[in-house]
Formats: sequence, C-alpha cells, structure tokens
Amino acid sequence: MRTINTSYRYMYIVKKSRFLVQAVPVSSISEANVFFSYNENNLANHNCWAYRINDSYRYFDDNEPHGTAGRPILQAIDELNLNMVAVLVTRWFGGIKLGKGGLMRAYKASVTGCLSHSNFIEIKDTLLIKCTIAVKDMHIIYNLDNSVSIVSNHFNNSNCEFIIEVQKDKIDSLKNTINKISKGSALLCCL
Repeated sequence: MRTINTSYRYMYIVKKSRFLVQAVPVSSISEANVFFSYNENNLANHNCWAYRINDSYRYFDDNEPHGTAGRPILQAIDELNLNMVAVLVTRWFGGIKLGKGGLMRAYKASVTGCLSHSNFIEIKDTLLIKCTIAVKDMHIIYNLDNSVSIVSNHFNNSNCEFIIEVQKDKIDSLKNTINKISKGSALLCCL
C-alpha cells in the first residue's frame, strides 16, 4: 500500500464548471473529517469527498445525483492503490449541465489529474514493541539496523525501557537478535 507524501491541490475545468481537488495524507477517520470540515467552501455549489483508511472508506455526494461524485472520487483513489488518503473536490457550477455520466467522468478525471501529479510513499506495516534491557546491554538497541526506530526510552538504575517501532515482517528476526545478544535477559512484548 502507498499514500501521498504531502497535500496537493489541482484545478480541473469542464464546460465552465470548476473542480478544485484537495488531496491529503491522513492517519485516522477523525483527521479526514477535520480536513473536510475545515476545507469545505460554503460559496461553492458542492463539496464532495472520499477517504480510504485501511479497510475503512466513505464517500459523500453533497447533493450531486447519487453516485456521481463521491463514488468516482473513491474509485480514483482505489485504482491508484492508495491508502491513508482523503480527497475533497469542491465544484462551482458553470451553467452547463454535465449529466450523470459527465459528472462521474469529471469528478474521477479531476481526482486522477491531481493524484497523477502527486508523489507516493510506501506505507510500511509496523508494530510497537516494548523492550526492557539491562543498562550494560542497551548498545544492542542502538546498533539495530534501520528497519526499526526508537520511539522512546526511559532509564532507571539498572534497566532501560525502549519503545521500538518495527516492521511486522522483521519482528521474529529482531526478537532473535536481541535475545541472542542479551543472552535471554531482555524482556520483549508487543504493544
């Protein structure tokens, strides 16, 4: 899966109707909803949107004929295999009716146009692990490869507690490495 690396804006015009597309990476449904409510334009005729966040998705037609706006926005997202993304399309009616088919094509083309100018980044599937290890062995954690990142650490007199983010496919290897070097004294648990 992949997402866009930053927010993007794109203007698309069909028969004098203007479609302003705003696409952003998001990490939660609530973040997508905040984006939509903050960026909707009350002077426009329609503010239609869609998001894809893992298995969750939703779309909204904002009084366009049913299925002519939100669904094509979501289709454009899905055809590019994007995840963790929200797209808002604001439409100003230009005086010429597009018809249902024309609306569907216009919404999808506007989003495809925006996303085709975007840069994508791969989404890595990760987990958090808590590792409690003796102070004398903490170098083990700092010398791990770049497939892990230290989120936080806490030290007391004899132990260090690390929260480590690791790619799911590297967990077994990480556990084996830490247990081997620490001679089994490290405590590991998934959060």
